[in-house]
Amino acid sequence: ENQDEQEIINPFEKRAEKDNVAVIAKDLHDFVTKYWTFAMDWQKKDEQAQKDQGSLLMSQLQPYVNCKVSVVMNDGRLVVGILRGLDQTTNIIMQSCQERIFSEDEAVEVVDLGLYMIRGDNIALIGLIDKAVDAALDLNSLRGEPLQPVKH
Repeated sequence: ENQDEQEIINPFEKRAEKDNVAVIAKDLHDFVTKYWTFAMDWQKKDEQAQKDQGSLLMSQLQPYVNCKVSVVMNDGRLVVGILRGLDQTTNIIMQSCQERIFSEDEAVEVVDLGLYMIRGDNIALIGLIDKAVDAALDLNSLRGEPLQPVKH
Protein backbone atom coordinates (compact mmCIF):
# COMPACT_ATOMS: atom_id res chain seq x y z
CA GLU A 1 0.00 0.00 0.00
CA ASN A 2 2.69 2.41 0.90
CA GLN A 3 4.44 1.99 -2.46
CA ASP A 4 1.19 2.39 -4.40
CA GLU A 5 0.48 5.51 -2.42
CA GLN A 6 3.91 6.91 -3.29
CA GLU A 7 3.39 6.25 -6.99
CA ILE A 8 0.13 8.12 -6.85
CA ILE A 9 1.63 11.07 -4.90
CA ASN A 10 4.91 11.34 -6.84
CA PRO A 11 3.36 12.40 -10.15
CA PHE A 12 1.56 15.21 -8.32
CA GLU A 13 4.74 16.26 -6.52
CA LYS A 14 6.65 16.30 -9.78
CA ARG A 15 3.86 18.32 -11.34
CA ALA A 16 3.99 20.74 -8.40
CA GLU A 17 7.79 21.04 -8.74
CA LYS A 18 7.44 21.78 -12.47
CA ASP A 19 4.70 24.33 -11.75
CA ASN A 20 6.87 25.89 -9.08
CA VAL A 21 9.78 26.20 -11.55
CA ALA A 22 7.40 27.68 -14.08
CA VAL A 23 6.16 30.20 -11.51
CA ILE A 24 9.71 31.13 -10.56
CA ALA A 25 10.67 31.44 -14.23
CA LYS A 26 7.64 33.65 -14.88
CA ASP A 27 8.43 35.81 -11.84
CA LEU A 28 12.01 36.11 -12.99
CA HIS A 29 10.87 37.02 -16.50
CA ASP A 30 8.49 39.65 -15.11
CA PHE A 31 11.24 41.09 -12.92
CA VAL A 32 13.74 41.27 -15.81
CA THR A 33 11.11 42.86 -18.04
CA LYS A 34 10.27 45.48 -15.40
CA TYR A 35 13.94 46.15 -14.73
CA TRP A 36 14.71 46.46 -18.44
CA THR A 37 11.78 48.85 -18.91
CA PHE A 38 12.95 50.88 -15.91
CA ALA A 39 16.54 50.98 -17.21
CA MET A 40 15.43 52.06 -20.69
CA ASP A 41 13.19 54.78 -19.23
CA TRP A 42 16.07 55.94 -17.03
CA GLN A 43 18.40 56.04 -20.06
CA LYS A 44 15.87 58.07 -22.05
CA LYS A 45 15.47 60.51 -19.13
CA ASP A 46 19.27 60.77 -18.82
CA GLU A 47 19.64 61.42 -22.55
CA GLN A 48 16.92 64.08 -22.37
CA ALA A 49 18.62 65.68 -19.37
CA GLN A 50 21.90 65.80 -21.30
CA LYS A 51 20.11 67.40 -24.26
CA ASP A 52 18.45 69.89 -21.93
CA GLN A 53 21.79 70.67 -20.30
CA GLY A 54 23.37 71.10 -23.75
CA SER A 55 20.55 73.41 -24.78
CA LEU A 56 21.01 75.42 -21.59
CA LEU A 57 24.75 75.73 -22.16
CA MET A 58 24.14 76.59 -25.78
CA SER A 59 21.70 79.35 -24.84
CA GLN A 60 24.14 80.70 -22.25
CA LEU A 61 27.03 80.73 -24.74
CA GLN A 62 25.03 82.10 -27.68
CA PRO A 63 25.79 85.75 -26.73
CA TYR A 64 29.53 84.91 -26.96
CA VAL A 65 29.31 84.02 -30.67
CA ASN A 66 31.50 86.39 -32.73
CA CYS A 67 33.31 87.47 -29.54
CA LYS A 68 36.84 86.74 -28.36
CA VAL A 69 36.81 83.96 -25.77
CA SER A 70 39.26 81.99 -23.69
CA VAL A 71 38.75 78.23 -23.47
CA VAL A 72 40.40 76.08 -20.83
CA MET A 73 40.37 72.44 -21.84
CA ASN A 74 40.26 69.43 -19.54
CA ASP A 75 43.90 68.62 -20.34
CA GLY A 76 45.00 72.08 -19.10
CA ARG A 77 45.51 73.78 -22.46
CA LEU A 78 44.38 77.38 -22.90
CA VAL A 79 43.05 78.46 -26.30
CA VAL A 80 42.05 82.02 -27.18
CA GLY A 81 40.08 82.95 -30.31
CA ILE A 82 36.83 84.17 -31.78
CA LEU A 83 33.86 81.89 -31.11
CA ARG A 84 32.09 81.29 -34.42
CA GLY A 85 29.58 78.61 -33.54
CA LEU A 86 28.50 75.83 -31.22
CA ASP A 87 26.01 72.98 -31.12
CA GLN A 88 23.79 71.26 -28.55
CA THR A 89 26.68 69.16 -27.23
CA THR A 90 28.79 72.32 -26.81
CA ASN A 91 31.22 71.44 -29.59
CA ILE A 92 32.63 74.80 -30.58
CA ILE A 93 34.25 76.31 -33.65
CA MET A 94 36.77 79.09 -33.14
CA GLN A 95 38.58 81.32 -35.62
CA SER A 96 41.98 83.03 -35.30
CA CYS A 97 42.90 80.72 -32.44
CA GLN A 98 46.06 80.77 -30.42
CA GLU A 99 47.16 78.32 -27.81
CA ARG A 100 48.93 80.05 -24.95
CA ILE A 101 51.45 77.85 -23.20
CA PHE A 102 52.56 79.10 -19.79
CA SER A 103 55.87 78.39 -18.09
CA GLU A 104 57.38 79.46 -14.78
CA ASP A 105 60.77 80.05 -16.41
CA GLU A 106 60.03 81.40 -19.88
CA ALA A 107 57.67 83.82 -21.60
CA VAL A 108 54.23 82.64 -22.67
CA GLU A 109 54.59 80.64 -25.88
CA VAL A 110 51.89 81.51 -28.42
CA VAL A 111 51.06 78.87 -31.04
CA ASP A 112 48.81 79.99 -33.90
CA LEU A 113 46.11 77.39 -34.57
CA GLY A 114 43.88 79.24 -37.05
CA LEU A 115 40.40 77.73 -37.41
CA TYR A 116 39.87 75.26 -34.59
CA MET A 117 37.13 72.91 -33.41
CA ILE A 118 36.94 71.70 -29.83
CA ARG A 119 34.71 68.85 -28.68
CA GLY A 120 32.31 69.85 -25.93
CA ASP A 121 33.42 67.06 -23.59
CA ASN A 122 36.99 68.45 -23.71
CA ILE A 123 35.96 71.91 -22.46
CA ALA A 124 36.38 72.79 -18.78
CA LEU A 125 35.70 76.54 -18.98
CA ILE A 126 34.75 79.21 -21.51
CA GLY A 127 35.08 82.89 -20.68
CA LEU A 128 34.61 86.16 -22.52
CA ILE A 129 37.80 88.18 -23.07
CA ASP A 130 37.96 91.94 -22.83
CA LYS A 131 39.85 92.83 -26.04
CA ALA A 132 41.42 95.96 -24.54
CA VAL A 133 42.75 94.09 -21.50
CA ASP A 134 43.99 91.22 -23.68
CA ALA A 135 45.77 93.63 -26.04
CA ALA A 136 47.47 95.31 -23.08
CA LEU A 137 48.94 92.02 -21.81
CA ASP A 138 52.68 91.69 -22.28
CA LEU A 139 52.91 87.95 -22.90
CA ASN A 140 56.73 88.17 -23.04
CA SER A 141 56.94 89.20 -19.40
CA LEU A 142 54.20 86.91 -18.07
CA ARG A 143 55.25 83.80 -16.17
CA GLY A 144 52.99 81.23 -14.67
CA GLU A 145 52.63 77.63 -13.69
CA PRO A 146 51.00 75.55 -16.45
CA LEU A 147 47.46 74.43 -15.71
CA GLN A 148 47.12 70.82 -14.61
CA PRO A 149 44.58 68.50 -16.24
CA VAL A 150 41.10 68.44 -14.73
CA LYS A 151 40.56 65.47 -12.41
CA HIS A 152 37.04 64.09 -12.06
